[in-house]
This record gives sequence, C-alpha cells and structure tokens, in this order.
Amino acid sequence: MDTKIKYSLIGGIILIFICLCCSVSVIVGIYLYNSSNSTTTTDTTKTTDTSKTTDTTDTTKTTDTTDTTKTTDTTTTETTTTQSEVYHVSCSNNSYCLSFADAQAIAIKFGGTIATEGQLISAQREGADWCSSGWISSGICVYPISTQLRVGCGNGSAGIKTWTPSDKKCGVNVYGIKPTQSKATTTVSGYTVRPFNEFKWSQYTTTYEMKEVFNIVCTGSDRYCVSKTDAETIAKKFGGTVATIDQLNDTQIAGADWCSTGWLTDGECRYPITTSTQDGCGNGSAGVKTWKPSNSKCGVNVYAVKPTKDKATTTISGYTILPFNTLKWSRWE
Repeated sequence: MDTKIKYSLIGGIILIFICLCCSVSVIVGIYLYNSSNSTTTTDTTKTTDTSKTTDTTDTTKTTDTTDTTKTTDTTTTETTTTQSEVYHVSCSNNSYCLSFADAQAIAIKFGGTIATEGQLISAQREGADWCSSGWISSGICVYPISTQLRVGCGNGSAGIKTWTPSDKKCGVNVYGIKPTQSKATTTVSGYTVRPFNEFKWSQYTTTYEMKEVFNIVCTGSDRYCVSKTDAETIAKKFGGTVATIDQLNDTQIAGADWCSTGWLTDGECRYPITTSTQDGCGNGSAGVKTWKPSNSKCGVNVYAVKPTKDKATTTISGYTILPFNTLKWSRWE
C-alpha cells in the first residue's frame, strides 16, 4: 500500500473517531441539560407545594379563632341592656325619702331623667310590677302593678296606682339605661334599684322563668305529713322556697283554688279559695283561709317554677302537686 494512502486512511479513521466523540459530547450535554430542567421543574413543584403549605398555615382559622365573633356577641348582649327603660329607685335605708326636687337630682345621678306618665304606662303594659311608689315628671307619686294584686299593692287590679305618703316623699321612677343587677345597690351609694317584676330584672331580659305558688301534699291517705321545720327542705327539693303570705294572696286573686292547707313563711298553714266555697273549704266565701291540723303537720305552698302536669307525682317521690284550680294546671296557662 502506498504510504500516502496509508496515512490518508489513518487520518480518516482519526477524523471519524473525533466526530464520534463530538456526537457523544453533544448527546451527553443534551441529557444533562434535560436533567437539569427536570430537576428545576421538580424544585419548582416543591416550591409550589411550599406555597400550598403556606396557604394551609391556618391563617384563616387563626382569624376565625380570634373570638372576633364571640366579642361581637358579647357586645350585642350588652347592647340589649343599653336600651332605655323605666325602673324604680328607692332609698336603701328608707323606701321613701325623696322630695320631687331630690328625685330629679337622683335620676340625673343614675344617668337618666324622671319618667313621664306615658313611659310608665308603656312599662306597665310590658309587665312592670313594683309595689313601691315613685315620682314621675308630672309631680305625683305612682307605681305600676301587673301581678301583685293584693291589698296594699294592686288592691285587686292591675294598672298604674297613685299613692303619696303624708310627708310627700317617695322613691323615683327613672327613665334611662338600667344598671345591671350586680350593681343594684352600688351605682349610687344609698339607693337601691328594684327589679322590673318578680320574674326578671329588666324589661329587656329575654330569658326568665315564670315562678308561681303551688301546693304539694304527701302522696297517700295522710296528705298532711310535713312539719314546719321540714317545709323549707321540701320546697328546696322542688327548686323553690316556701311561699310568703303576699305571694299566696296574689295567687288567690289570680284565681288559685286548692282546698288543701300548706305552710307559709309566717309559720301558718293556709290555702287559697276562689270557687270552692263549700263547707270544709271556703266555708261560704273566697279568700286565703287559715287552718292547721291538730298534729301541726300540713302540706307546703312552694314558690318556684311549677313542674309540668305529667310530673305531678314523680318530681319528688312521695309527694303530689295539686293543680292551680279546677280549670287549669298552672297560673300561667
């Protein structure tokens, strides 16, 4: 073989080898480039996941649990007690100690004004009931009655009652924002704020229990088995207290009628009669009757929220609750 041809072949082989190396380099470069892009894409995805993690850092939940809603609810609850209403203020040591001029000054101290007759009438229609006379803007002493119908308060009927003591001093009916019950005796030293009625503190109280007087007797033939000392214990078992004579009087005027004697806080056993005026019950007339068996044991007149009729004999074992009268179970039906 000619020497020139020989070197030409060798040169061609080397050239081909170089070309192959270049091709391999290009392929490797492309592979690495693609791998690099793939890694970047993966990292980007992770970054996106991180972003999602950031999205799920409960930022919204944190905002939700900052009790913003609860704070708003509390504010709303307080707002309901900031509506102006008529309420009664009396002197702590003496119910009636204010002249008309004094009453005006005290109303201002409570952040209000003396109520007008129209405002008091509206309050009474909403259930205002306090047996305590107070000044109004027209210069007379009046009080609203809804349920305390007894002699000395309603005297048998509801409405606005007028009464001025001989010394021309009364309490005061204030129109303004009523202090909370916890501040009834501390808002202005020496004066006491009274409840709206026997069931709730404020005209705008939305939840309250309708208490009433009801009679309980012992189940069985011996209906009168409670001693005076046991009466309060039994009343507490029914979630209440032994009723007062005033509460029983109001109940009788409202129609209570049970020919069954029961303890009161004055230590007497009494019962209300409205229609059962026959011998042995009313003995010819209606009213609150007094009778105590010879063994000095009676039933109990309880002041509390009355259990429903279906629980008359099961609320407290061994005792039976009597109906309000022959027509209905509860005073509030």
